[in-house]
Amino acid sequence: MRQNQLDLSSSVAVKQFLLDRGATVAGVAPAPACEGAPAGHSAEDVLPGARSVIVFGIKLVSGVVNWPQLI
Repeated sequence: MRQNQLDLSSSVAVKQFLLDRGATVAGVAPAPACEGAPAGHSAEDVLPGARSVIVFGIKLVSGVVNWPQLI
């Protein structure tokens, strides 16, 4: 049980770190959660031995996302 408590506090700390620096959303997942990813995109493909995956997103203004020059 002690290990799970450490994992949880580490996950919370990582998420808070990202949110404090401007991320809109952040999350941590176990690496096996990516097992169904396309070839070359699983956590093990990117970093052999990975145990966790950290993801975050930043909200963009819709005008930037729909900018015609980006298409």
